[in-house]
Amino acid sequence: MLSLPATSAGLKQAADLARLAYWEVQGDPRYGSASGGLLARLGEPVDRPVFSLEELEARIHPQDLATWRTWIGGFIDSEAQPSATGALLPPIRLRQVAGGWIWFRAKSAVAANPVALSAGEAGRRVTVLFEDCNDRHALEAALRDSQMRYRGLYDLAPVAVIVTERTGIVTEWNVQATSIFGWSRDEALGKSLMELLLPDEHKAGFVVRLKEALQRDGRTPSLLQDCRTKAGARATCQWQSVRLTSSSGTVHGLLTLIQDVTDAHRAMLAVQRNEALYRTLVETTPDAILLVEADGRIQIANQQAVRLFNADTVFELYALTAEGLFPDAAWKDFVAGTLRDARDFSGFIDAREFSVTRGDGAPLVLQIFFTGLSASRAEDPATIVLFLRDVTETRRTESELLGYRSYLENLVRERTRALELQNTQLAVEIQERKRAEAALLDAKNLAESAALAKGAFLANMSHEIRTPMNAILGLARLLMKTAADDRQRDYLKRIVDAGGLLLGLLNDVLDLSKMEAGRMTVEKISFRLDEVLDNARTMVLHRVQEKELELRVSVAPGVPDNLIGDPLRLSQILVNLLSNAAKFTENGFIAIFVRSERLSADTLTLTVDVQDTGIGLTPEQAGKLFGAFAQADESTTRRFGGSGLGLAICKKLAEAMDGSIGLKSEPGRGSTFSFDVRLGFVAEPAPAGTERRPAGLYGASGACGCGSPGTLAPIFIGRRVILADDVENNRLVAMESLRELGLAVDVAENGRQVLDLLAHGVAYDAVLMDIEMPEMGGLEAARHLRADGRFPALPVIALTAHAVSEEQDRCRQAGMDDFLTKPFTPQALRYTLARWLRAGDQFEEAAPAPPAAAWAMPELAGIDTGVGLRYMNNKPAFYEKMLKTFPARFGLAGETVLGSLAQGDRDRAGQTAHTLKGAAGAIGALRLQQAADRVEQVLRSQAEVGRAELDELGAALREVLACIRAHYGA
Repeated sequence: MLSLPATSAGLKQAADLARLAYWEVQGDPRYGSASGGLLARLGEPVDRPVFSLEELEARIHPQDLATWRTWIGGFIDSEAQPSATGALLPPIRLRQVAGGWIWFRAKSAVAANPVALSAGEAGRRVTVLFEDCNDRHALEAALRDSQMRYRGLYDLAPVAVIVTERTGIVTEWNVQATSIFGWSRDEALGKSLMELLLPDEHKAGFVVRLKEALQRDGRTPSLLQDCRTKAGARATCQWQSVRLTSSSGTVHGLLTLIQDVTDAHRAMLAVQRNEALYRTLVETTPDAILLVEADGRIQIANQQAVRLFNADTVFELYALTAEGLFPDAAWKDFVAGTLRDARDFSGFIDAREFSVTRGDGAPLVLQIFFTGLSASRAEDPATIVLFLRDVTETRRTESELLGYRSYLENLVRERTRALELQNTQLAVEIQERKRAEAALLDAKNLAESAALAKGAFLANMSHEIRTPMNAILGLARLLMKTAADDRQRDYLKRIVDAGGLLLGLLNDVLDLSKMEAGRMTVEKISFRLDEVLDNARTMVLHRVQEKELELRVSVAPGVPDNLIGDPLRLSQILVNLLSNAAKFTENGFIAIFVRSERLSADTLTLTVDVQDTGIGLTPEQAGKLFGAFAQADESTTRRFGGSGLGLAICKKLAEAMDGSIGLKSEPGRGSTFSFDVRLGFVAEPAPAGTERRPAGLYGASGACGCGSPGTLAPIFIGRRVILADDVENNRLVAMESLRELGLAVDVAENGRQVLDLLAHGVAYDAVLMDIEMPEMGGLEAARHLRADGRFPALPVIALTAHAVSEEQDRCRQAGMDDFLTKPFTPQALRYTLARWLRAGDQFEEAAPAPPAAAWAMPELAGIDTGVGLRYMNNKPAFYEKMLKTFPARFGLAGETVLGSLAQGDRDRAGQTAHTLKGAAGAIGALRLQQAADRVEQVLRSQAEVGRAELDELGAALREVLACIRAHYGA
């Protein structure tokens, strides 16, 4: 009897002879062994006695190792029972000695061996049988690859590919089907193709076609079908189906190919419509049309041509040549020359007229237009198009009309002789009528002279009375300051009030007399709308405050602020209407609404509504309100006073400015006076830094954001700003206004210095920066500042002399917040800063500064001192300082511009002109400002600066320098 070890050795020998591939271990995994079949497949020597678990796992592919260890550990490391025998492992890869990989499927067997026959066979025996599945795995991989290629081709097909069962249920749905109809593959599978794609009106026909397709061998005829997408849209599709059968002939369903031809179908319909339109035009035109080939053959003819040539059908014409249409020699020469010189024709030629004889002997007069046609522009015309118009009857009618004309001319001559006799009789009557009209004109002139004399008298008397009245009022106001007691002050106040009423009456009488005497003129000058509104508000503010009324101002978006017209007359109308509103309103509010409508590129209609919550008027009272010396009634005159001239003057002023005035009122509910005037305006929008404040509410305290032309209130005490400008005069002017507002100011001469100041860590509330400065301009500095995360909300306000929208866009793109156009007024500076420094919606105004007229300003040629004083905040001493320093700073500006241009340095010349423009505007040198602006604009446009622009710049600069030096010795 054989021992167990001998038996095991015999079994192993038998397995090796059978080429079985297995690995087994009993007890310690270090002493595992492999069959010769497994070792041979791996390229190992077949007689290796030991093949440990560690050696086996070294051959397993890293991606399969974790699966193997989990699987084999269940047999070696646990107390698995023999029932675990036969457990399968998913396919794994083992590496051959030569480096290749072989796929194996493993199967395990666990045997218990409680009897230890020898030390080497003690413990559990685990056997793993390896089945070579390399060929089968390769076949499966090829099958998967084939399926992927099929799916790729199926999904990449340019048409929708849909497979349905015999009942029409969808079993396949490719990507293009989803693209066309919107249904995903998951949504479409299992659904009825008819319900998915077909509108209700096409479903019955689909069922019929489905049955035909299932019974037909091969493809069904292609057809157009209206389809419906998931979104509900309609699409025109081209369908073609083929039935799917098995090898036994069983029909399983249909394969349907669908292509979206919506665009092509629409294009085809458009072509058909155009063809029909072309044919309609050709056949309905009153002219005969012939298309003639180069050899004279007629290719196309319309029905008018058939009728013109008295043919039965168009084919009769096709049998002829163009030369044979008429027997006349002139016609034949014309056709031959036209065909020969077809390449010289481009478009229609002037009409030619022929008298010809038709084939049936009928004489015709034809008017002919012709042109050459070619397949492309590069080719000579291959055909000639003839348009023939029968004008036989027209010419016959013209001949008859000539006869009638001669007859009528004879009649006219006879009638003329009769009229001459009547005119002789009328001449006597006309002379008598002229003598009567002359007498009437003399009477009219006498009446007008009397009216003018009356007006002149009223004007002179008003002026004579105004002078002592001004003295009376002035002395009374002075006495009020020195009055000893309240009674005296009360008496003086009554004198001042009564004198003011009398002075207002005199002013109204003077204005009315000027109008009647024809002496009133309307100016056309530049002004700012916000200043007119502020002036009108200031004039009635004390009365509004006394009655504790609200004064509201609303300016519609888009109303330009820079206008051209008569600001004094416009202000006069506003003050009159506001005074009336304040007079007749005891509580509530007074509101001003301003809007505009553009009439052209530089004119507009400005409409102003003044609304109040006062006593109101009846229709009868309103109807007579705009007459001179008119009041609503006598009780109104007694209660409120007034001459009744104000509204009459407003009416005449509005009409003088090409406008009108009207009224809407209701007793007890207030009135709305509306007037409109025609004004000019600056084409460019007003710069952001000088725009009007938003519509405001002004209460009885008079607190509002609008400024009077006086000292600015120090509303920004404790705030600090940076002012950057490379021109010292500009810095001095701006610093003066900024410090009056209570601001601490640090100055810089270029953008680099601004960034240095910000880098020191000082907290600034705003930066006001010129755009064009040396070393680093304002735009570049703004971009650097916005790129710095420390200053995301620091307001940056541009200062520039360019009042154009393109400049504003450049500033915003660079990160600037607002825009001030130089020269700017102190009020504009205050409004702009109030928006960004959050000074509050209301702040108190300071007492007005003494008027500039109190300072003896000399007359300076080329300088408007009124404008200059306004930009200097009405400070004559400061203004004179700026004037005195102007020659030293800009005396050589003209030579600098000329020298820079001579050296080809256009940038330096433009910078000098830009700086000179700003400085000239600040002192009121308007002519010099405009001349410098023209030179700068020409340089910016890259055009050549003309002699005229340079001469004007030099002349304006010399004029300003001469007058300043003459008065100040600068």
